[in-house]
Amino acid sequence: MSNTLINGELTSGQILKELMLKHQITQVKMREIVGKDKQENDLIEEKWLNKYLNGKKVAKFYWVLACVRAFDTLAGTFHEKQIMLQFIKEIDEKPELIMSAMMYCDQYNYLEELQKLTNIALNYQNNPNLKRYGTLTHINYKRKIELEKSMKSWNDPRNAENNHEEQKNKLLELCNEASNYKIPDSDLVSKVYKRILVAYIYHDLHYFTESLKELVGVEKLINSIEDSHYKSFSETKYYVLQQTINLRNCNLEEARKFSYKPLDVSINLKTRAYSYVTLGLTWAFIDAQKALEYFEKALDLYTQIGMDSAGLLVIKKIQFLKIHVSMGITIEELEHEQNKAYWLIKQSRKKEALHILDQLDNKEGTRAQRLWLRGLATDDAKYHWMSLELYIKQGGDRFFGMLPKEALLELGQDKYPINALYYAEVKSLYV
Repeated sequence: MSNTLINGELTSGQILKELMLKHQITQVKMREIVGKDKQENDLIEEKWLNKYLNGKKVAKFYWVLACVRAFDTLAGTFHEKQIMLQFIKEIDEKPELIMSAMMYCDQYNYLEELQKLTNIALNYQNNPNLKRYGTLTHINYKRKIELEKSMKSWNDPRNAENNHEEQKNKLLELCNEASNYKIPDSDLVSKVYKRILVAYIYHDLHYFTESLKELVGVEKLINSIEDSHYKSFSETKYYVLQQTINLRNCNLEEARKFSYKPLDVSINLKTRAYSYVTLGLTWAFIDAQKALEYFEKALDLYTQIGMDSAGLLVIKKIQFLKIHVSMGITIEELEHEQNKAYWLIKQSRKKEALHILDQLDNKEGTRAQRLWLRGLATDDAKYHWMSLELYIKQGGDRFFGMLPKEALLELGQDKYPINALYYAEVKSLYV
C-alpha cells in the first residue's frame, strides 16, 4: 500500500508524524500520556504506532483519537479536528470504525462527514447492529439539519411562524420514525441511542415533560453498556440533555447536578465546556462572580479546541452578566452590538440604545432578547410580553424568560393580556 492517499494527500498518521517532529514530541512521551487514561492504557505499542505514523491503515478509531489528544496535550495545540477528519476519510468499511466515527461526528456536529458515514452504515449488509445504529444516526442527522433551519428562521419575523410550523411537523415525523423503529434487546447500544434520540426530538419540540419521561431508566441502561467508548458517548448525550431541559425549566439544582457529572467522567472537552456554561448560567442571577468563573473555564476550553463561534457566545454571556450586575465594564470593551444597547440602557442613554436596536433587526442576536431590550428602552410592557412569548415559542425557555418577566413586574404588570398568542404558556411561566 502507498504511504499517501490516492489523491496525493498525507495520511492522518503522516500529518501527526510531521507535527511530532515540528514540536519535538516523542512516541515515548505520547505513550506515557495515553497510558494514564484507564480506557486506553493497553493500546499503544511501538510497532502499532510506527505503522500508523508511516501511513499504514489501522483498525481502532479510539487508538488514533487517544494518540492525537496525547500529542495536543504535550504540544499545547489543537490539531484533533484536522487529523481525525482526515482519518475518517481513510477508514475501511469496518463496522467498529464506522460506528465510532459516527459517534464522534455526531458529538462534534461534523454534519458532512456524518451524512457520508450514515450512508455507508445504511447500506451495510453483514452487520445488523451497525445498520440499526446507522438508521438512528441518519434520523439524528436530519434532526440536526432541521434544528439549524429553526435557529435561522426565528430571526426572520416575517416568516418565523410559518417556518416554525413546518419544522415542527418535520420533527414530529422524525419523532415517529425513531419511536417506531424496532431495536432488539440484544442491541443495547442502539436501544439506548434510540431512547436518547427520541428525548432530544421531544426537547426540540419543547415537549420537556415527554423528553424527561423518555429518559427515565436510561442511565441504568447506559451503565450496562460494556464498551467503555460507547458508554461514554451515551453518557455525554444523556447528561447534556438533562442539563439543557432542567435549565430551561429553571430547575437549577438538577441542572447543576447533571453539569457536574461530565466533569468527572468526560474526556470530551466540548462537553466539559458546555457543562461549565450551564453551571455559569445556573449561578448567573444568584452569584455573578461564581458564574463568571465557570464562564471563564468554558471559554478556555473552547479556545483550546478551536471552537471560536462557541467562545464568542461565552464572551457575550460574560459581558452581558457584567453589564447586568454593574461590574464596571466600559462600552469600548463590548464586542456585541446587543450588549452595547443594554449598556446604554443601564446608563440611561435610551435613545442611543434604540438607535442600535433599530439597526440590529434581522441581524445579530435573538429577537426575544432584542424585544426585551426595546421594552427596557421604551418602558413599554408590550415589548416584554412579545419577548416572553417568543422565548417560549423559540425554546420553551423559562430561564431567559425571567428577564422580561422581571421587567413586567417592575412595570406593575400583574395581569395577562387577553390577546397573548401563547396565553396558557405565558401565564404558567409568569406565575
